[in-house]
Amino acid sequence: MLDMANWFQCLHFPGGLTQSDWFGLFTGTASLGYGVTAYNQAAYCSNVGWRQAQLYQEKNYHLAWAAVARDDVREMMSISVNRINNYMLVSTLIMAVAADALFFVQEFDKDCPPFVRNAFWLSMGLSIAFFALSIMFGIKGQNSAFVNTMRLLTWEIRPENPAPYVHDYMSQAQRFEKDGVRQLFRIPGIDAKYRHMQQTMSSQQTLAAEPSPHKDGAAKEDGTRHARSLEVLKPRTMDLVYLERFAHYMQLWMPYETNSKYCIGLGLITLAQGGAYFSLGVLSWSQEGYGYVLACAMIVIFVFLTIMVYSQNYKAKTNQVTALVITLFCWGPFSAAVAALVVQPTWVRMVFAPATCLGQSCLYLGIWAVSFAEAKDPKWHAQQYTAGPHGQVFGHSWEGVRPSAQEDSHQSSPTMTGAAARHGVPEANKDAPTFDQELEEDARARSVAAAAIKTVRITLFLAGSLWVGLLMVELLLRAPWEQPPVLQLQRAHVEWPSEAVRSHALACAGGELFVANRFQVFRLQRRAGRSRSAEPQHCGRLSAPIKDISVGCNSTSGCWPLVLLEAASAGERQRSAVVDCATGAETALSQESRPAESFVIKDPDLSSPVRRLLALHSGGAVVDYHLPEPYDSWRPRCERLEADAEDHGGTLGVLGEHLLLFSRKSNSLHLHNLGGAGALSRRWQIDIGGEDLQAGCVTSEGQLWVLTAGPKGPGLWQGGTEKLL
Repeated sequence: MLDMANWFQCLHFPGGLTQSDWFGLFTGTASLGYGVTAYNQAAYCSNVGWRQAQLYQEKNYHLAWAAVARDDVREMMSISVNRINNYMLVSTLIMAVAADALFFVQEFDKDCPPFVRNAFWLSMGLSIAFFALSIMFGIKGQNSAFVNTMRLLTWEIRPENPAPYVHDYMSQAQRFEKDGVRQLFRIPGIDAKYRHMQQTMSSQQTLAAEPSPHKDGAAKEDGTRHARSLEVLKPRTMDLVYLERFAHYMQLWMPYETNSKYCIGLGLITLAQGGAYFSLGVLSWSQEGYGYVLACAMIVIFVFLTIMVYSQNYKAKTNQVTALVITLFCWGPFSAAVAALVVQPTWVRMVFAPATCLGQSCLYLGIWAVSFAEAKDPKWHAQQYTAGPHGQVFGHSWEGVRPSAQEDSHQSSPTMTGAAARHGVPEANKDAPTFDQELEEDARARSVAAAAIKTVRITLFLAGSLWVGLLMVELLLRAPWEQPPVLQLQRAHVEWPSEAVRSHALACAGGELFVANRFQVFRLQRRAGRSRSAEPQHCGRLSAPIKDISVGCNSTSGCWPLVLLEAASAGERQRSAVVDCATGAETALSQESRPAESFVIKDPDLSSPVRRLLALHSGGAVVDYHLPEPYDSWRPRCERLEADAEDHGGTLGVLGEHLLLFSRKSNSLHLHNLGGAGALSRRWQIDIGGEDLQAGCVTSEGQLWVLTAGPKGPGLWQGGTEKLL
């Protein structure tokens, strides 16, 4: 048996190591093994720490990216919704103005032609319809924006849910020891990989290698390995994919926003045209100043406003289209102005009043037809918000992405565009839709746009149809077979004291003729032949200007004038009075607060104890008065009829049991039967050579006289009454 002493002695062979040398060899080897183990353990822990930091850095990086993307989407959605809110606010405010004008502004002049009122009412009603349609589109656009943005944020631009935080880092540290001696004594540089931790992160990423200047294969391989050992942060595309997806979703509510804007424009155009008709109906008949000039000026202003609205909302492709649109805008208001302001000849109103309705109908039906020719795909509207300042579009800088089977047409090119290139890119999103799904979204957007524009087209067609209906009414009312016969008169020669007499009242009876201006009465004396001369007639001291005259007669004194004075205020009433020029007695028309505009003595023979007159009051009421003893005031007996608006401001005459109304507005004569309910029997158009009718009268002998006003002063016309009955 070899004892320890002998064993140590064996180590002392000739040329061998001493005991201290063997001890140093043993301790050195142990130190080397411990150092290798410590190095491997430190490298392992360092790699684990780096991998953990990389994983959490990646999570934080994508969370921050998702937060930025979601904030951008919400802000852009808010911008779009704010635009729609602005449209709704403007539509609501202007619609309130239109509603006030339609329901609370009733200040049309009593002489305003009916077609102007009709045009105003129809224009304001259509304006309210277009503004209401704009508000409806705004509400639907807001709802669609909120819903579809919520879907985009929920399914495609959503943050990643946190992973379970249950990893045991102590067991991971012990794993290094459990892998065995080979793991502990791994030789650095030769066995570079750990058994249980493969570099999956680097294998999943495809990083483009930096171009190498070396031409030989070894040098190029060394450069590639060096490049792979360093981190390179190069995105696959510079396009912001989430913005393109948001623009794609915008197609679902952009049709509502676009049509809301267009409806505001249509509402403003219709409102401006309604304002032109309102100005024509209110200002053109004003007796103070040049009302017709102001009316024409307002029409020009409102037409200019419509042209400005058109130019800011639509750009025509050719100058011919622009000229046509401007013509349609001007057609209606200007035709209405001509028809309302030009009374003679009568064919002017017969032509231009229906032309107003025709122009308006052509305007709306023309816009309806253009909506089919100018229809654009919703994608075009969405691209207006994503195109770059120099026309750049998303989807032109993708690298290394291959298309799906449905996109074979793109496989020949490594750089693809649009949805085909975006699918499969990690930066897009794992939940991004497929190419076919995006086609379905496009079809849905086109369906939304078609439904919105269909509603606008229906409204435009309704507007055009209503104007066509009003055109048919005007044509039927002004049809040639409905026009009154023409009453031919002959001009009588009268020597007037001056061309500035400006007579406006006429009365006749017993072969005598009297005319009057606001301050004086004239008797038309017979001269040689058929001529007459105007001689002043004394009528006492009148307390007010003269409104109208009539004639009274008896067997002893012949005939003399009676004058109707302009109404004087009596407290809250305006009472008219009649003055007998023979006696100077003034008697009031009692019990009637409305001022009288014209009157006629029903029976000129004032020797009878029963004296009666008919008075046309403001508003069109014809009242029958009698003068009982002691002859202190004319007292009403009954209201015989209600004259049409066309007859307001005219003069009266009596022929047997018929009442004649001479209309100053239309130069016509209306015959009413007093024996019945005052119904209109017949109507004649008086031919007075284009002059303006002022007054008329008839005699029991069958003579018809008409007083006119022309550029050369007053005129007197004569005719017979045989055609009247």
